[in-house]
Amino acid sequence: GRPGREAVELTRSRGRQAAARARRVVGRFGRGLRQPGPLVILLCRFVPGGRMLVCYHAGRERYPYRRFLAYEAAAALGWAAYGGLVGHIGGSALTGSGWRLAVIAGVAAVAFAAVGWVLTLTAGRRQTVVTPAREPSTVAPPQ
Repeated sequence: GRPGREAVELTRSRGRQAAARARRVVGRFGRGLRQPGPLVILLCRFVPGGRMLVCYHAGRERYPYRRFLAYEAAAALGWAAYGGLVGHIGGSALTGSGWRLAVIAGVAAVAFAAVGWVLTLTAGRRQTVVTPAREPSTVAPPQ
């Protein structure tokens, strides 16, 4: 038979809640990428072109340079370790068999994507004050 009115309303309510939750997650993720914070500095090291963009954006937003240098150093160490590890494991896998390399690459890609999403989502929850981006017309010219 047909579902009762209460069942239909419950389904609609759950759908609205899921949609609202998805909008909040997307909003947190977008805010995290727009603001030059530790998470963005650390993760953009692994994105082609991300290093230059983050450096430019952090300078434009006048991010504290000592904090930026500390996060950038940690990101550089992580990036170097990642590159060395991939080279070592990849070289070992290539000499053994090709399927191992594909499995290792797939596991690494899934792991890095999952860690990135978890860090982004948890960083957005801890954020309490969000400052809107400045419009170019409201920025005072340098003196």
